[in-house]
Amino acid sequence: MSVLSSTSLAYLGFSEVTGQHLNYSKFWNVDSSKSAIKQIKLSSRTGMLILYTPAFLAAFTSFVLFPHKYF
Repeated sequence: MSVLSSTSLAYLGFSEVTGQHLNYSKFWNVDSSKSAIKQIKLSSRTGMLILYTPAFLAAFTSFVLFPHKYF
């Protein structure tokens, strides 16, 4: 895991230095040079809902299926 983490961190650092950014920003439309590319834009609230809903459902299901093992 350490080798994998170090390799991916080195790759991401190198790509940032060469100008290939991850395209994440709180202020998405600051760079108008990429305005010709169509991108899906989500609000932060919608993105977090999409990201955290599967984990919430898995945790809730585990409490429903095995209610007495946790208390």
